[in-house]
Amino acid sequence: MDTTNTEVSAALIRYYESLQELRLLGIIRGDNIAGDIGEFFALRFLGAELETSQRTQSIDGILNGRRVQVKYSQATQSRNINIGNPNTYDDLILVLHSRSRHFPHNNNSDFVIYTIPSSDVASNFTRLVSGKYTCTRNMISKIESIQQRNITYAQLSES
Repeated sequence: MDTTNTEVSAALIRYYESLQELRLLGIIRGDNIAGDIGEFFALRFLGAELETSQRTQSIDGILNGRRVQVKYSQATQSRNINIGNPNTYDDLILVLHSRSRHFPHNNNSDFVIYTIPSSDVASNFTRLVSGKYTCTRNMISKIESIQQRNITYAQLSES
């Protein structure tokens, strides 16, 4: 990597300024930046009511009277997404950025939001020794009851 100190400094300044702007907009609410972005999508596009304390273990909010866990992935290398323990929530809301390794093929949107009942998480995804579950793009694509919503950057500015 051939970068100058000036380039690195400028990039870091832009990054931290962007974080501060996202905090002022109420999108980033704590230290879990990716999680907060996922929760923003659940609120904005699905109408979820977010937990205000951010301390409730495994529950990020309520959607249609059901307890939801929200996960966000933009990971390009990670083979699995940690999706928690489905015994502690009713529905999983999984938000994927188009850069994510888990993003569906042949989809032209910028983000995908999946809503998956916890019973489908328990029966279709991999359970770890810890009791938590993980999933992959192939596992997600095999669930018939999954609800999918495609979002573009243009829709972000419309809502």
